[in-house]
Amino acid sequence: MGEARLYICPKCGHHWLEFCDSDQYPEYCPECGQLLHDDEIEPHADKVAVEAGQHTYRFNLTLGDWSMDGHGIDVPYSVISSVPLEQVREAHFRIKEVCGVNIEEMFEEKDYLTFFELQILQDLGWKQSFAHPLFDGKMFVEADDVVDLWIFLLKKADPTIQTLEVSEDNMEDIHFGGVDKKGRHIGTVGYGLWP
Repeated sequence: MGEARLYICPKCGHHWLEFCDSDQYPEYCPECGQLLHDDEIEPHADKVAVEAGQHTYRFNLTLGDWSMDGHGIDVPYSVISSVPLEQVREAHFRIKEVCGVNIEEMFEEKDYLTFFELQILQDLGWKQSFAHPLFDGKMFVEADDVVDLWIFLLKKADPTIQTLEVSEDNMEDIHFGGVDKKGRHIGTVGYGLWP
């Protein structure tokens, strides 16, 4: 069908789409009425593909030191999603509550899963896509394994995420500097993969 702009109101956070071939830009948020495009208030706008009534969003899930204030190694994984980045961020914040695991802590200082962690993940329904042998109660993992697990947990935390898969294109990152409007921050996932 074409390409559309995803607008996000800076006041209320409402999301809406407008086709890119439109020569008019929204003057106000359709949800809260906030005037847009004055010198201080500009809506966030990302381009998204629109196909047959389904929206496709593109952004990065980055493993390692995404802020470059530690060991300085990161690996961004571009993903395609059926839901906006903000919804995936919300899912990330819900992983611990819904799944009972903290993926940020799980790989903060190590590059393996313990037998206990592996058991919890398998009980959640995770079927690892790799066949690394267990050695001394540990299953060593690589970056691809961790991003697969992260995607599994994001979908588990928000079952409305129908599509979230790795793509070959470069996208916006799930991480952001500072904190969001609710004072939350997404820390590192997979930092310990690169000691």
